[in-house]
Amino acid sequence: MLTNGGSVPRSLEHIMYRPTPPTPARALAPADTPFAVTGTTLQVSIVAESWDRPGTTETLACGTFEVDGITLEYGDAGSITTISGVSVPLQATIRREKKSRGWEDLTFRQIALDIATTGDLSLMYELDIDPHIARADQRNQSDLAFLQEWGKKFGATVKITNNRLIIFDEAKYEQRDSAFTFKRGDDRILSASFSQDSSNVCEQAEVTYKDPNSGRVATATFRPPNPPAVGVTWQTKVRPASMPIPSMS
Repeated sequence: MLTNGGSVPRSLEHIMYRPTPPTPARALAPADTPFAVTGTTLQVSIVAESWDRPGTTETLACGTFEVDGITLEYGDAGSITTISGVSVPLQATIRREKKSRGWEDLTFRQIALDIATTGDLSLMYELDIDPHIARADQRNQSDLAFLQEWGKKFGATVKITNNRLIIFDEAKYEQRDSAFTFKRGDDRILSASFSQDSSNVCEQAEVTYKDPNSGRVATATFRPPNPPAVGVTWQTKVRPASMPIPSMS
């Protein structure tokens, strides 16, 4: 939530930190957009006074969002208007329309490019690999859900920002150097909460695949370098139409 009574879209909500000295953050919209109504496109930025250079401001560009809801609350304490938005245009079929179709003998990037082009989006493909897929079937799924499902198979994250379909390796991004570090007791932190759930933790995964052409069965087990102390073995059998054919050599 922004301190002046506005709000950033739900997809942008995260831990907010108190500027030093305290200065309200605010959302910026184009000057020619006097009223935010459903369907309005907003260029959203978060502006706050710089912690390192007092008297100056820093801006975090959050991207383009389309307004999908407006809530007004009022009472003795004043009024609050909450504007929610989505990064995927409301008229775009990539998220809302469910489809059934298939692709054969293509790579993951080629399928993603086909879907992006159909949805009037550009493609940013940042994976180091481009797996070949013998056949992929989309069964009563939206294009975005379909790509996200396949992205998980290759350790990829799929998202849409600024009219771009982005596919990247989240683990690779997490290995980059931190932009900054906060320590407990830092007076810039308004609040923070952390949680851990061990009820659905796996220590290793076992995957079984049957080649539909040869009938041969391949089984592989993956165990991470530092598995959790408490965990189970996750077992799955892969359907031929839902995975690329692995090498049997």
